[in-house]
Amino acid sequence: MPAVRGRCDVIGAAQTGSGKTLAFGLPILQALILAPTRELALQVCKHLEAIAKPADVAVVPILGGMAVQKQSRLLGYRPPVVVATPGRLWELMRDGQEHLTNLAGLSFLVLDEADRMLQQGHFQELSSILDHIAASRKHAIAEATGTVSDDEEFTELIAQQRTNAALTDRAEPGDAEHAVDAIDEAEGALNVAACPRFLQIFVFSATLTLPRNLRQRLKGGKGGASGSASLEKLMDKLPFRAKPKIVDLTSERKLADRVTEAQVMCSDNGRDAALYFLLACHPGRTLVFVNAVSSLRRLVALLKILQLPVRPLHAGLQQRQRLKALQQFRSSPQSILVASDVAARGLDIPDVACVVHYQLPASADMYVHRCGRTARAAAEGIALALVTPKESARFSSLRKALGPPEPPTFPLDPYIMPAISQRMSLALQLDGHLRKASKAEQELSWKQRTAAELDLDLSDNDEGDRGNSAGQGGRTDPNAVAKLQQELADKLAEPLQRRISTKFFTGAMAVQAAAAQEEASGNAAAASAGSDALAPMDLAQQLAEARQAATASVQKREASQAKRAKKAKKQRQLDPRAAAEQAALDRALRQRKGGVGGKRAALVVVPAAIGRQAGGPNALQALRSHLLR
Repeated sequence: MPAVRGRCDVIGAAQTGSGKTLAFGLPILQALILAPTRELALQVCKHLEAIAKPADVAVVPILGGMAVQKQSRLLGYRPPVVVATPGRLWELMRDGQEHLTNLAGLSFLVLDEADRMLQQGHFQELSSILDHIAASRKHAIAEATGTVSDDEEFTELIAQQRTNAALTDRAEPGDAEHAVDAIDEAEGALNVAACPRFLQIFVFSATLTLPRNLRQRLKGGKGGASGSASLEKLMDKLPFRAKPKIVDLTSERKLADRVTEAQVMCSDNGRDAALYFLLACHPGRTLVFVNAVSSLRRLVALLKILQLPVRPLHAGLQQRQRLKALQQFRSSPQSILVASDVAARGLDIPDVACVVHYQLPASADMYVHRCGRTARAAAEGIALALVTPKESARFSSLRKALGPPEPPTFPLDPYIMPAISQRMSLALQLDGHLRKASKAEQELSWKQRTAAELDLDLSDNDEGDRGNSAGQGGRTDPNAVAKLQQELADKLAEPLQRRISTKFFTGAMAVQAAAAQEEASGNAAAASAGSDALAPMDLAQQLAEARQAATASVQKREASQAKRAKKAKKQRQLDPRAAAEQAALDRALRQRKGGVGGKRAALVVVPAAIGRQAGGPNALQALRSHLLR
């Protein structure tokens, strides 16, 4: 998106990842910038620091979750650029922080992701900030002129000076340089050095949809209408100049051009399994969105039990935890972030391969912002919506608002889903036991604290109730938990792949070999022609070579097996995961030696299968391959 220059106020809308931060950041180096979330404020601050450092201009972030004393100390240096969230900024203004008390000299005001500011919990603080800015300017103008009481009268006085200087709207484009000089001279004649010439305002968002009546009012220089919708209230509070410039670069599609959409229709109970399939079988940095913090915590617990590299992000976390989660998400290409909509706005995280809507958002605007976390700038990405029967009506409304085409259905491999469901079932059982034990521990801890405060002794029965969950009945059996953990570890040690016969080159084996050749060649014509275009003799030769390589690998592994046995035995005693891997290896060796019916198996594969499979196709590649067939 091009940088916005000139003397007019600006209302801008453009696709996610198109460069809105630099569009308002490059032309200004003395500004107050407001962002709706802490993470976005820090990101904007980082970008502006990069462009302001060569000019020796300080940029300071002011946001919640950090020490107020440190932020007040930084403001004491009177930095020319402040990037803030409304809550902490208004707190410091209300407390009389000197650098924020008098904002009459403010040259630029930026509202990034302005429509988010209108949501519950933001608008009141933003409204107070805008009132404070207006009061500061009104007071300064009155002192400087002696007669002018507010911005409107000040603007009228400047307009009169422009008329006197023969600067009318009929000026030719070639007179622009002369016009700027004359305006400076006219404003200087007012002797208003103590107040700003004009406050230039930038309002930005990827989904800032202006109603037709409001757009006409703004073009006419009339602003919003008091008492109307919240967007109009915001526009009415902003001290726009006569005619703000509306820059709308959004396309009819609304989503970024390189975002590919897909959907997965699943049951309420099958949504967890569908998500686990996507995460376990398709590598790449993945961002999963949920609507409620309770759902987020449950989902993160399940995915951790399944040994996936997952981190949570929501507004209830401490600021250092939120920053740590983002840093870990950025640092690993296989990381997973489960987040609320606090991560939906403006965050620029490189190489996010996939965005998953585990729960559908309430509005089309939020859907667009979520999808915008992938396919940033020139990259490509995929956005997957998990649609349950309860959310089908909401999904239909979203599609109606976003328009055609209808997203294709993402393929869930039916040969792998049974193993996925088994793992998820074990994880759900284990999570239930752990939650029950945690609740019992919390209740016992509460009893102990209460007894200590009242100087009472707990009875033996109360002490023995450590494993009992209040109101649930029964106790958590440690043996049952250990059994579930071991069973799940055994499952996780096995590869998530189709179980097919390798004895004869027919059936599923031929299909799999044909699919492998088709994917390797990338020949779309062969893909559309089907299996008739493949050479069976070539496939047989490839299979024979693969078996020879596998046999050599097994022989090499036998040579080192004795040496690893002692080490594996020690690990088995300490680490359930190591025990599961060793058990899988033992089963494979027994299969190689004896096979089915005492016959020697021709091919044995024992992969390290715990966690994500980093070697397979990512979700976008899998969808494209499916659509070509």
